[in-house]
Amino acid sequence: MMKRAIQIVILSVMSLCYASEIQLIHSAPYRPVNVDFNGSELINNFNYMSATAPIGVSGSGTISVSSINGNYAYNFALDIEANKKYAGGITGTLENQNEPLKIAITSLSGGSDVSNSFQIKLFNGISDIGGLDFYASEQLIVQNVGYGEFSEYFDISTQTDEIVVKESGTNNNIGSYGVEIAQRTGQSGIIYASGYYNSEQPFAPFSMSMVYSNGLVERLENAVSTLDETASVQIIHNSPYPVVDIYVDGTEALGDVPYRATTGLIDLPISTTVGIAPANDAIIASFPFSLVSGGHYVVTASGIVGDTDHPFDLVASTLDTAAVDADHFALKVYHGVTDAPAVDIYANGSLLVDSLDYGDYAGYVQVPVGDYTIDIAAHGSTTPVASFSAPLTGLGGGAGVVFASGFLSPARTDSAFTLILTTPSGYNVELPATTTALATDDETGISPLTFELNQNYPNPFNPTTTIGFQLSNPGNVVIKIFDINGRLVKAYNQTGLNSGSHSVIWNGTNQAGQYVAGGLYLYSLSFGDNSSAIRKMTLVK
Repeated sequence: MMKRAIQIVILSVMSLCYASEIQLIHSAPYRPVNVDFNGSELINNFNYMSATAPIGVSGSGTISVSSINGNYAYNFALDIEANKKYAGGITGTLENQNEPLKIAITSLSGGSDVSNSFQIKLFNGISDIGGLDFYASEQLIVQNVGYGEFSEYFDISTQTDEIVVKESGTNNNIGSYGVEIAQRTGQSGIIYASGYYNSEQPFAPFSMSMVYSNGLVERLENAVSTLDETASVQIIHNSPYPVVDIYVDGTEALGDVPYRATTGLIDLPISTTVGIAPANDAIIASFPFSLVSGGHYVVTASGIVGDTDHPFDLVASTLDTAAVDADHFALKVYHGVTDAPAVDIYANGSLLVDSLDYGDYAGYVQVPVGDYTIDIAAHGSTTPVASFSAPLTGLGGGAGVVFASGFLSPARTDSAFTLILTTPSGYNVELPATTTALATDDETGISPLTFELNQNYPNPFNPTTTIGFQLSNPGNVVIKIFDINGRLVKAYNQTGLNSGSHSVIWNGTNQAGQYVAGGLYLYSLSFGDNSSAIRKMTLVK
């Protein structure tokens, strides 16, 4: 059965004012990357073997792909037509000049007009083998797709349940992969190959994934295994604050993993030792694991190096990759906030998890799909310590882990208490805090910071809008505007404000003073170190 790696998809109302759209696929082992377009951020901490939903771009220009530490960067010319959709496949390696990073661009026409047909395009991201041939239901559909290349679209029957991959011109069967497209008549997708075929590196084996036009990602199960006695492991870096390298049996497996980043599923030997090192430094801790062959696991790094009360540790738990049915989402919670007591967790006012201690996972809960407010309270209290919005609409049949991160009393703004939802694809999103965040009773000793963030006016708007807010106490405020994909557009720092009503005016420009495209945007207000709120607004052009 197929391993399902569901990528979070935040559905947006896309404006017709976007010149074009591009969907990015990360098939370059094995580091996360940052991607910019014409100097503006497209996506940060883009994980290996993941993909994006379509992103609006303003015509031709330069795509820059870089390591998150800035040590390596590659620039590529993007020459595209206006009002068209494209996909970009990233492959190669950041630091190996013999196998330099490259990006291939292909046009997306989208959807088949043939009854009971699914339209598919293929991308070869495998550098150590020749071309690839692809078969659907034993019929050759495309041959000799070279390294770093896309095929053209092909229609395949929605009754197809298997894709076979062979080395071009040979009968060498590289893999047989199950696909589930029976309900996708008239839709389209891309199957992309990642990793290495001939390498014994366990962290980047040959693998195939399907990405659909909305950004949904499914990792395909290979019936022809190249690794014996393996288990699939997702790693979460939740130990503040440094960027780390992850080692498997003494060999670097993943590099430059930032705080709060998550990997996709990695196939590892069932008896393995995972080591953690500060980036480009020696291993500081190693942890042996004995896993069950064919099992799925999540391993979370938490605690603080050198802290005797909350020592650095790797905590493992079983991982689900799918819910019980298409109407539910399988949710698992991890408590990784070192200075927080045992907590109770509520979803839309109903108790979801009871008395979860620091360093523990709660068992899976099958949650009906929908949009939720998640309240965190000290165990035994009914007053929330923090509240977050969790949009689970559109994630039916999937699974994910919500992990609590940071500190209740942070020394740095990037370590404030938050909740992060991650899926087995490695995609993660920080859940937006609501206006009740960190309002609590005296049991925890935390004083509430009260404020109100107003809906912008007018809304929708063109060209300017006013964002109003009220403060009950004097303090400093940061207002940030994001596009629907989470990229920062503009920030306003308001210092030394008195209690009362305040506002800022946004004129539809980014930090560089450039006008942005129409569409749906998010704006947040942060008050002090811990409290925040978020709302939506629509720019029309």
